[in-house]
Amino acid sequence: MSRKYLAVLAALALLSPAVAEMEFGDVDKNQDGFISAEELTVMPELQQSMTDFDLDEDGQLSEEEFTKYLDAGKPAEKGG
Repeated sequence: MSRKYLAVLAALALLSPAVAEMEFGDVDKNQDGFISAEELTVMPELQQSMTDFDLDEDGQLSEEEFTKYLDAGKPAEKGG
């Protein structure tokens, strides 16, 4: 297993219910439409693995990238 994969798994395991309920606007304190590493102090697990979710590698998270992080930590819905 790669180190990056293990880091993502560890971050998701630490995703608490309170963090999972956070919305993009709660974290984007300066309301510029992006979340910087500094703004992620309220989410240290994401701050540590930010590069894994920063898909365009611009050093910040868009709302789409942030949502992918939150969605990755949710249990899969069971069909049927």
